[in-house]
Amino acid sequence: MEGNKVSTGDLTVSTYLRVSDNVPLIVYDVESTYSEPVVIDIIHPLPEEINSSQIVFHPKHQKWEVRSIEHVPLKIISKFDGHTVVHLHRPIQSRSSFRTYYAIDTNDKKDVQSLLNKKVQTHVSQQDDKSESKSTTKNHSKSKRKTNRISDPIEKLVENVDGYTFEHFIADLWEKQGWKTQVTNGSGDEGVDVVAISHVPYKIVSNIQVKRYKDSVISRPDIQQYSGLQQLMDVDMVAVVTSSSFSSPAEDWAAKTNVKLIDGDDLRRIIEKYDAYDLVRDYING
Repeated sequence: MEGNKVSTGDLTVSTYLRVSDNVPLIVYDVESTYSEPVVIDIIHPLPEEINSSQIVFHPKHQKWEVRSIEHVPLKIISKFDGHTVVHLHRPIQSRSSFRTYYAIDTNDKKDVQSLLNKKVQTHVSQQDDKSESKSTTKNHSKSKRKTNRISDPIEKLVENVDGYTFEHFIADLWEKQGWKTQVTNGSGDEGVDVVAISHVPYKIVSNIQVKRYKDSVISRPDIQQYSGLQQLMDVDMVAVVTSSSFSSPAEDWAAKTNVKLIDGDDLRRIIEKYDAYDLVRDYING
């Protein structure tokens, strides 16, 4: 089922459906590019078809709890502007992301779709009063990064490394983002190049397919090939990473099947964000 995405400045919230053990889960993917810690409030209105007692916080990868309202933590179900809402209130560190699951006690797909169709609202506030000193640190870091930059790191990588080495670069780049990674040996892995695991705030497993291209555009059939891996291999996320770009049909298919796409421009932003130019130099210089 299609979900929706809300982007407001430095905050992006994506919602979509995932089914686990025949139980529908609403997934909230939150990504913040704020330069300082903030407090995020996500307000998701409940449609008339769903009662508040049907929405239960689900700690993924932990033991299932009885799906009843008694197990919902504070501030998850509340009233907002006269409506019953799913309310997520959470501090988040600078430039970080997290994922939260909610189980829905229903067997009617129309109920789930009606919730997905409801657009979330977001509110952001300062986590503490240290923003001034952090702003100074941010400006200093920016100045340092400017002197460390490479004009086009992805182009230089494509020119200087082969496909297998590029897979190792992607694994190391994901390590810089806090993931633990392993490059596969190419056999019995269903085409997966890198397995990445995060334990913050809980365990998340991502299968990554890496495409080192200079000019070729990744088409829809390429994405279709990997869109079934999430259920086939029981992982939380499937991503296709390329040094080039994706066609519009490929992007549409990825949005429908919850495949995360990361193109060359995205990689440049990640390198900039995590100041990974020295890592690029290590691979270019071999």
